[in-house]
Amino acid sequence: HTRPPLAREAVAIYGAGDPGARLAQAMQGDGQYCPVCFFDEKARREQRTIAGLRVFPPEQLAELTAIWSIRLIVVALPAASGERMGAVLRMLGGAGVGIKFLRALPDLAD
Repeated sequence: HTRPPLAREAVAIYGAGDPGARLAQAMQGDGQYCPVCFFDEKARREQRTIAGLRVFPPEQLAELTAIWSIRLIVVALPAASGERMGAVLRMLGGAGVGIKFLRALPDLAD
């Protein structure tokens, strides 16, 4: 008998730049996480598709985390200042989901 595949956890990635795109591609392989979308405050990235995932403005975060049962947001802004990361954390803190900060792709393993 084969066991059914483990359910993969739906996650969103905050930051649709190159680090976020590489993270999404890494997650799309085997693993416990299933990336479903990006959030990015830069208007030029909104309504685009990166690594096969739509990019949404942060204003839609609460709505989309509920619709897609997102329980974790991975912040892929490795070059951001501490001040910027603090602002992102305050914004995401009200979403009621877990938050992880990606500093480099090997961080995904923890």
